[in-house]
Amino acid sequence: MKRQVQKGKTTEKLMICINTVLLSEIVLTGIPSLLRQILNSFTTILLNVLSSVYGDEVVAAMSIVNRIVFFVFSMALGVGQGFQPVCSFNYGAKKFDRVRKAIWFTAALGMIFILIAIAATLQFPDEIIRIFRDDPAVVNVAHRALVLQMLLLPTLPLSVVTEMTYQCTGKKGGAALLSSLRSGFIFMPALYILAHTRGVAGIQEAQPVAYGLSFFVSLMFFIMYMKKLPRETDIDTMKKTAV
Repeated sequence: MKRQVQKGKTTEKLMICINTVLLSEIVLTGIPSLLRQILNSFTTILLNVLSSVYGDEVVAAMSIVNRIVFFVFSMALGVGQGFQPVCSFNYGAKKFDRVRKAIWFTAALGMIFILIAIAATLQFPDEIIRIFRDDPAVVNVAHRALVLQMLLLPTLPLSVVTEMTYQCTGKKGGAALLSSLRSGFIFMPALYILAHTRGVAGIQEAQPVAYGLSFFVSLMFFIMYMKKLPRETDIDTMKKTAV
């Protein structure tokens, strides 16, 4: 049996077409995260500048506290990042009851992790600080700042879940506002004012104040979102009525 093989070159044109609508959606959805990172950089610079007025011990102490707090905060952040694809998928599929359950589950799980970490940290605050630097002056400044921040950290799980819920369900304006409060728009003014009015004590208190104030704003956004989020039973009723 003879086989015929077609000889010659075949040409295939490859065309790249940019979908501007999708591109803009991707960029706008990522803006809250970008804004949060930029503000984190600015607040770190401002914190170092204001702390340096009171000596190297204060700069070192606040840097150590920020590292410890970020480690604890990463637990809530990690849970929140796992929540995002689940929330996005079910929101797009109009499984709003699942979205609601995922929100509550993530907030509760984040709170459990945070409370365990806080309990361990508050049990041995000075010992943890000395891992980074065994200097009595640094430990003295860092101790109060660490305790104050630990006491306000339970406000973070709900704040983080609210930010990420707005971001992964396309509420870009709300997500951008919420992501910038704790790291920038509340923290920077609080830090500047308290540092000039209360000195080292103000620097220690600025971040807890930002946690507390941003929590109340996040709580309002959370309540509004949950009220507006449809229930699947309501959607089924509307479909039956339309038919």
